Amino acid sequence: MEIHVCAVADFAVGTRRLVKAGRRNVAVYNHRGNFYAIDNACYHHGGPLLNGDIETLGGHPCVRCPWHSYKITLDTGEGLYYGVELDANQKPLPQLKSKGVKQRTHQVVVRRGDVYVIVDASGGHVESDTYAEMEIANREQATPSNSSGVAGGSRDRGIHSSLGSSQGGGIVDPGRSGAVFGVRTTRDSGASGASVNSVKLVKVTPASAAEGLVATFTFDKTNPAERRRVMPGQWVRLRIPAGPNGAMVDRQWTVSHVRGPHGGWFSITVKHRPEGGGGSRYLFSAAAKNAVVELVEIGGVFTLHHLTETINDRRGRVLMLSAGIGITPIFAAITKQANDPFATVSGPPMHIVHVHSERTPAEMPLAADLAPLHAQWSDNDLAKDPFSYRLRLKLTGSEEQMKASEAAVPKLVRDVPATPGRLTIFDVREALDFLAPVASDAKDANRRVVVMLCGPDAFMAAAAEFCYACGVSRNAIYTEAFD
Repeated sequence: MEIHVCAVADFAVGTRRLVKAGRRNVAVYNHRGNFYAIDNACYHHGGPLLNGDIETLGGHPCVRCPWHSYKITLDTGEGLYYGVELDANQKPLPQLKSKGVKQRTHQVVVRRGDVYVIVDASGGHVESDTYAEMEIANREQATPSNSSGVAGGSRDRGIHSSLGSSQGGGIVDPGRSGAVFGVRTTRDSGASGASVNSVKLVKVTPASAAEGLVATFTFDKTNPAERRRVMPGQWVRLRIPAGPNGAMVDRQWTVSHVRGPHGGWFSITVKHRPEGGGGSRYLFSAAAKNAVVELVEIGGVFTLHHLTETINDRRGRVLMLSAGIGITPIFAAITKQANDPFATVSGPPMHIVHVHSERTPAEMPLAADLAPLHAQWSDNDLAKDPFSYRLRLKLTGSEEQMKASEAAVPKLVRDVPATPGRLTIFDVREALDFLAPVASDAKDANRRVVVMLCGPDAFMAAAAEFCYACGVSRNAIYTEAFD
């Protein structure tokens, strides 16, 4: 079946369009002047690939599913992932690997100035065919104009119902710290004043932060009619003037507090990156002071609330692994639980071991908030008490860096157990043996524990493989990607 897409002149570089071939939706991309076509419904859970970010991995242009961050090559349809290989010194190194062809691709031809897609579903079955043939995963209509690929896409519970059930698992949230979700070339909604969905930046804590450090930005409602709900650990998408020449861009951050100690409606915790993509630079600038910006969307399922049933099914045993600013949603989950009197006194069991990787203790975001919780709850008994929290640090900095920052580290943070080096399989096994021990001869035992994992891609890839090698089901590993 040959389908006309549009004229070449109308298909701008860096944009994408959706065409329909019967029930099947096909995403067509113009990436760096080359055209690609691929089934729109992701092979994993039917996520809309039209809305995914494009990146280059292993020399291939890849689309990252906006639902679960699965990486798929546009040219071959292969599913890519980061596995772990051990070097000569037995240190884990992330390696890009292929799962084979998972997504059906289609030929794109240019004829007399027009772009066509030749949709061919013949040949052997490809995993994406399952969702390409489901009406529920192909409800979107063809796009008559170019799309910039604003990430997201509605999630229909009919095809995305694993979360919150003991059958769930996998990568559950695409939220990225300060990720870009489309650029607006004009100063639209929220640029010049309050709108129905706007929020106002009312406080920054601390008032100033050096490069590489973090600050918490607190926002409050501008409209008393605002009725949307936000939970710690979810993400908010804010429209801010951080693009070229002040263009409006949508940026996404994790909610670290809701009506927390800083006041306001919600807070986000952000690392100061002056050389970054603009979101951090804008928030830390004088221009953001008392700024009113549009709250475009609230979403995300990387929260204890969404995983309650799964956690309860595993006796409340939770291993949390984080690195860098990826600690934010982990922090949100921990503090929500620890500050709930019912949960800590008489609620269902919740026992958390949290291993965080950072260069030095002084650079650990939110350390001053988490260290007191460790001091308060780390001695509780898994068999007798309803709640416990134990923090462990993995420190990758040099001895000189440790000494240089020692004076800035509060005593409670210095008292947290810490070991040098990157996270290893031995660290993961030690934590799992504490939470959910198995017999020494039960090598393939399925540990009854939930893993919440957040940080850079390479860190998450290695940590997930360690967990799996130690007997954690892949369906019990929940992750969120952070830069």
